[in-house]
Amino acid sequence: MDYRIHFALHSIALEKASIDYYESEIIENQLGQITYNFIQSETEFDPKLKLIRTSKFLFS
Repeated sequence: MDYRIHFALHSIALEKASIDYYESEIIENQLGQITYNFIQSETEFDPKLKLIRTSKFLFS
């Protein structure tokens, strides 16, 4: 199974999905975008502490 589907479903559950519906012709692009958006919104980097904070979802 494509791991990006998990990002899409989790984004919908968190009401963070910006895609209303998926189109078969461009689904590769849509899944890539939703994965990128999820990681961007759920990840922080503190350069001073050299620390990355991210969603526990990424480790499940």
